[in-house]
Amino acid sequence: MKDATGTRPQEEFGDVERYALSLVEEGGARRPTRKAVRWMQIAACFVLFALGVLNTDWDDPSLFEYLHLGTMALIGWWLVKNHRDKSQTNRPRSAPGE
Repeated sequence: MKDATGTRPQEEFGDVERYALSLVEEGGARRPTRKAVRWMQIAACFVLFALGVLNTDWDDPSLFEYLHLGTMALIGWWLVKNHRDKSQTNRPRSAPGE
């Protein structure tokens, strides 16, 4: 940075924390909502359960493997349902007569 402008970054942008806060306040850096973070956490759980199911030896499954498969199916169903509900509420509606 110093080579391009001849100044240090602190001189160019000021205090690092204030600069970061100004980016967030101006909308330059968006924070994910709690709902989005929760959705990503649940999606990550689904991926972990799916990897576990793919790694299972299905020649002689135990109750644990069936519970693993059932949990993965429930999480997958929930993700699809919530994504579908979200996409239906965000869909633009046409005016009557169009």
